[in-house]
Amino acid sequence: MKKIRKAVVLCLLLALTVSALTACGDSKKTNYEVLVNDTAGKPVAGVTIQFCSDTECTLGTTNENGIAVFEKEAGSYTVHVLKTPEGYAPDDTEYPAPAEPGQVVIVLK
Repeated sequence: MKKIRKAVVLCLLLALTVSALTACGDSKKTNYEVLVNDTAGKPVAGVTIQFCSDTECTLGTTNENGIAVFEKEAGSYTVHVLKTPEGYAPDDTEYPAPAEPGQVVIVLK
């Protein structure tokens, strides 16, 4: 009986430790959303987005709601449109992302 109690206590402590470590790791991450609309305000799916810091870039594609999500620590980032779906003009504008979690809105022509 004592061995079972020790095993249960050990399992519970392990589960709490894993939960605490997971929570600590997630606290540094934030979600940046890039919303791409057309000039009529409708979302544009299939836009390839580049989300960059000073040291690295991450690629993403907008979903059916026109949103690409980037999970990054708060910081200084820029957003670039790399590829647009057929019928939309290319966009070579460099869009600044907010320093804190937030949304960047891009309007394609």
